[in-house]
Amino acid sequence: MGDASRVSRNHSDTFRTAVEQSVAAGKAEVLSASPPVYLLHDVLSATEVADLRGVVARRRDLWGASHPLVCFQHDAFTGHPGLTHAFDWMRGRPGAGGRGCFAQAASRATYAHVPWSESLFVYRGQEALFDGISRRVQEMSGLHDTHAYSWQALTYEAGRDGGYADHTDCEHAADLLGRGERMATLLVYLTDDFDGGETEFPKLGLKVKPPVGSALLFYNFGPGWGGRACSAEAAHRSNRVTRGSKVVLQRWHSYQEQPFLAGRPILSQRGRRPFQPVVSCDYVSGVRTNVSCRWYNSDVPWTTA
Repeated sequence: MGDASRVSRNHSDTFRTAVEQSVAAGKAEVLSASPPVYLLHDVLSATEVADLRGVVARRRDLWGASHPLVCFQHDAFTGHPGLTHAFDWMRGRPGAGGRGCFAQAASRATYAHVPWSESLFVYRGQEALFDGISRRVQEMSGLHDTHAYSWQALTYEAGRDGGYADHTDCEHAADLLGRGERMATLLVYLTDDFDGGETEFPKLGLKVKPPVGSALLFYNFGPGWGGRACSAEAAHRSNRVTRGSKVVLQRWHSYQEQPFLAGRPILSQRGRRPFQPVVSCDYVSGVRTNVSCRWYNSDVPWTTA
C-alpha cells in the first residue's frame, strides 16, 4: 500500500466523515462540537457485553495470584526518608523527579492501602471477540485497527477507586503527525450500574455516564479538525466511583499507522515475577499535584529495566 493511500485513510477527515455519517443515521450524537465529543449508540449487544466481561474476568484471574509490585513517580514518596529502605531500585534523584519500585516485601505490605483503578491490556490476536469489536469500531468511526493501541479494560471499584485525575490523552507539546500520538480516544461501556464514575470534561462543562453497550469517542487535537496541537479543551477525568463497579474498554487511535503496537509482547521488568501486576502512581499530564495510581498487567514504560 502506497503512502498516498495511507494518508487518505488515516487523515482526521476520514474519522470526521465516518462519525458524521453515524450521527446522520441516528447511530451517534454530538455531545460537543469543539473539541468533538460523540456518544455512539448500541456498539455492543447485551450478549456481547456479558461475553466481554467474562473475557476480562478470565484474563484478570491470570494476574490475581500475586500481589502487585508498587512503583512511584512521585517526589513525595521517592524523597520520603522513611521509605528509602523500601525501594528495590531508583532511577534519578529521590524527591526531585526520581522514579522507582518498592521491593517485593514492601509492595506486599503496602499495595492494599493504595487507591487505584485497573488497566488490563488485551493485545491484538489474543481474543477473537476483541478483534471483532475492533472491526465494528472501524466501520462506525473510520478509525482503523492498524492505527490503534491495544485495548485496555479499565475497572474502577467503589471503596478502592480514587478516580483518575484531570489529563489529556496527548502530551502538551505533541504534534498530531507524530508517530504514536493519540489522535482519538474510545471508551466502550460494559457497566452502568454504578454511582459516580462519570467521565467529565471540566473545560466543556460536560459530565457523561453513557449507558451500557454504548461508547464515548473524542478527538484530542485542535484547534478544529485541521489543528495539529494537543487540545487543552479535551482534558478529562474519571470521577471516583462511590457504588458498584465501572468497567470500560479504552482504546487510543493515532494518525500514523502503527500495525505492530497493538500486538506487542509483554516486556520484562526488573524485580517483577511472572504474571505479577504493577501498581504505578504517576504524575498525570506532567502536573506534580495531579497524581493517580493504576494497576497494570503490562509494563509501565518508565518502570521497565
